[in-house]
Amino acid sequence: MKRAILIIALISAFAGAWTFHGAFFLDGPIMPSGSATAGMGGLRVLPPDEPSSALWAPTAIPREGLVLSANVDLARMSENRALPLYDSFNNRAGWTIYASSAKTYPAIGAFASYGLVGDFMPSFVVGYSTVFDANYIYREQVRQREDPNIDALLGTWAIDSEGALSGPTFAIREDILHYGTVGVSATLLSGEISMRRSAPADESAVHNAEPWEAVFEADTSYSAELSGVMFSLSAVATPTDRWQIGLRFSPEVDLGESLYPDILPSRLGIGVGYRPPGYVVSRVVAEFEFVGYSTLADKDSAFAEMTDSWEFRVGLEHILPGNVPFRVGAYHYKIPLIDPVPRTGFTVGSAVSVGPARVDFFAGYQMSTFRHHPQFPESWLPRPFETANREDLDRIEESLFMGGLTIVLEL
Repeated sequence: MKRAILIIALISAFAGAWTFHGAFFLDGPIMPSGSATAGMGGLRVLPPDEPSSALWAPTAIPREGLVLSANVDLARMSENRALPLYDSFNNRAGWTIYASSAKTYPAIGAFASYGLVGDFMPSFVVGYSTVFDANYIYREQVRQREDPNIDALLGTWAIDSEGALSGPTFAIREDILHYGTVGVSATLLSGEISMRRSAPADESAVHNAEPWEAVFEADTSYSAELSGVMFSLSAVATPTDRWQIGLRFSPEVDLGESLYPDILPSRLGIGVGYRPPGYVVSRVVAEFEFVGYSTLADKDSAFAEMTDSWEFRVGLEHILPGNVPFRVGAYHYKIPLIDPVPRTGFTVGSAVSVGPARVDFFAGYQMSTFRHHPQFPESWLPRPFETANREDLDRIEESLFMGGLTIVLEL
């Protein structure tokens, strides 16, 4: 019962949570470990060839020789929560920010690939990286409830989560004839997630996260150990020198019994790559990925409102004079809650050569504006007899600045 209450509270809180790298892992993984891939919008079906691509698309493992890579990424997230202001005619006249927060999150990874020389010889990858990050921020109003005609903001109630799922990745790639490639990878995920919350609100206050207090009881923190194996299977067909068609599938991952939703949804992606005539070194890629959120409804009633969703990504790479790559990308997706939470991001990247090494780097910006679920029962709103058409919803504005670099050494 305790776990069921917590999961329901998590889903209700999730709409207003920090979800760049997946509060409770429902928002997808962090940016790919490789900066070349991240600079092209985080492609996951037809990314550039680099060792870290083994996580999502093992067909993009470098074909021959020994390639080493190491990366570090940083993300700076800012969130403003605003509540609506109403005039004497009960019309929404504006917004006022009542809570602002910001945090910086790191991610690291290191990979090595080795491809045997010769036609139709396999390539292998071993690596270690942060895969899913559970850092997030949750803030919401705490308001007066002693008198329905008094609408007083008393403060904010907070939940902060830290932790990540990391682990080693093992992958293999194999060319099939001259027209296609297949690959498979396995990542052994494990990690501890810890959660801290504010002290219980005063009895004269009301807020949406009250179910949390029943779950936490007298505690102010929780922790959970999670683990599971994530598989990625991919195939790429190259019917001509200009066209690529890719397919990627990741089945559900059971992270075991925990205090958190413990299932990663399945993903099925398709990508199309094209090299325009006259630009042998240019490539543009479009991807569509189906995320099977609806299957979570069969796992627990707390997921009953979730529906399947699509993610869209596009990336372009062009080699400038001096063999300098220019990369740009964009992506969009929604978290299918009762009120969907949209995410839209833009990325750009390039690379420089330093001796025998290549340094890839990228920067990106993600934006999201959405509405919180209803904050309070109508009986506790000011002038309850006039509230039939009111929307007492928080407006959440999130912005994310991200960047990273990857050092690649081809031996």
